[in-house]
Amino acid sequence: MTDINTLVAEDDEDLRSLLLEFLELSGINARGTASVKEFMAAYQEAPCDVAIVDLGLPDDCGHTIVSQLSGSANKPGIIVLSARCSNPDRVAAYENGADIFIQKPASPKELVFAIRNLHDRVNVVAESPSPQSGRWIFCDEHATLTSPNNVSCKLTTKEHRLIRTLSQYSDNGGETTRDEILQALSYPDDEYGNRALESLIRRLRKKLKEETEHEAPIVTVHGLGYKLSC
Repeated sequence: MTDINTLVAEDDEDLRSLLLEFLELSGINARGTASVKEFMAAYQEAPCDVAIVDLGLPDDCGHTIVSQLSGSANKPGIIVLSARCSNPDRVAAYENGADIFIQKPASPKELVFAIRNLHDRVNVVAESPSPQSGRWIFCDEHATLTSPNNVSCKLTTKEHRLIRTLSQYSDNGGETTRDEILQALSYPDDEYGNRALESLIRRLRKKLKEETEHEAPIVTVHGLGYKLSC
C-alpha cells in the first residue's frame, strides 16, 4: 500500500464499487461516498490526500465539494471525474479549485496515474527562504505568505503552488510565463486554464489585501505572465 489516501464522491453504486476496488488493487487507499453530505462528513472525520468528485450527485452539485475543499487550509488534490463536461462545468471546476478534470468514461489506469502524479506535485516541499524584514516572506514549508507588517496569510494548496512557482524566479527579478504557471498548477493550456489562472490570482490578491492590509506582491507582466515584487 502507498500513503495516498483518496476519498471518492460517486452516486452510482456499481461504478463506485469498481472504482474503489481498482484503486485498492493499484495500491491506493480508497473510501467511497454517494452524496455531498456523505463526502463532507467523511472528509471531516478523516481528510484525504486526493479527492475524486463526480458532479452529478443526488443532494447537491459536486462543485460544492470542490469549492469547500479549495477553501480549506490543507486543501487536498482535487480530480473531477464526470460525464458532465460542458464548457461551463469545466470552467467552474477549475475556477472553484479543481486540479484535474477527467471525462467519463475514463481509463482506470489514467485515473491512477493522475492520482499519483497529483499527489506527488501537491506534496513537493522545497527549502524555505530565510526571513527578511520589510518585505513579503514566503515560507514554502508552512505554506504561508507574510506581509511587511508581519501578518501571516495561510495559502491554499493551489495558492501555495502559484507562489512557489513565482518565487523560483524572483531572486533574480525574473518573470514567470503563463505557460510555466499553467503547467505548475496542472491547468490546461487553453481558454479554461487561463481563465482559472486569472481567477486564482484575482482571489489571492483580494485575500492578501483583506488579511494583511498590504497590496499583494503579484505583478502582472503584460504579454508574458507574472512575477513577485518581494
